[in-house]
Amino acid sequence: MKEKYVDQFGIIKHEERARLEPVINNMLDDLISGLPKNPKKSWVLAEMKKAVVQFYLEDTELREPSVEYVEQTLRILRIEQTNLAFARYFIFL
Repeated sequence: MKEKYVDQFGIIKHEERARLEPVINNMLDDLISGLPKNPKKSWVLAEMKKAVVQFYLEDTELREPSVEYVEQTLRILRIEQTNLAFARYFIFL
């Protein structure tokens, strides 16, 4: 998988990247393995929520790229609306 939280400005620390990169990778792995059996938007959002719960309280420098990874995944899966699935975490996609 592609490296995540790669920071050209040195804002994101190695420890932060080491902690959060597996969150996104695990989300992607779970989606890839489970989507054939669960091809529903509700299932996808529930799986993504597991990752959101782990990063939503992070500082902006970490939260923003995390949200971008979720958004990219939604685009790939052609999910245009989340019906405020992550609103509880102040993430409005």
